[in-house]
Amino acid sequence: MSFYKKCWVLNSIVAAFLCASGVWAKSPREKIDEIYKKQYEENLREYSKEYAECGWTDATRKISARECMDAETKRQEAIVKNELSKLIVGASDYQKGLLEISQRNWAKYRDSECAFWGAQISGGPQGIISSSQADDRAQCLLRITRDRAKSLSFPYNAG
Repeated sequence: MSFYKKCWVLNSIVAAFLCASGVWAKSPREKIDEIYKKQYEENLREYSKEYAECGWTDATRKISARECMDAETKRQEAIVKNELSKLIVGASDYQKGLLEISQRNWAKYRDSECAFWGAQISGGPQGIISSSQADDRAQCLLRITRDRAKSLSFPYNAG
């Protein structure tokens, strides 16, 4: 068998294997749908059902991703507020003062961290906020607010 024929046979075997294994079997649309499904499942674990279903799986979404993030940030802020109010009940004046300081410092951290990442990721001149910078900032606010809600509702805070 000639060298070229051996290469052709080997390439045919590799191509058949890749097709059978699913590497080449999926269309681009199927791959995109798979990515959206994975993102949806991750969102369900970390965020509300409303956020997970907020246009992420629909290519013809009616509202923007930023509107989805802003709405979910408000839901997470409500959880933070609720958890703070639960922690205040039965706390001493000293503990209440510490909690207030903690929340104030967290808010400063959140604002400065998200301003930094919005500018860092998107670049651009200072003082001019682009659309993608606003999206980056909204995503950061959501992530940090969700993390605060989770930390305040952690089981060691229950009693």
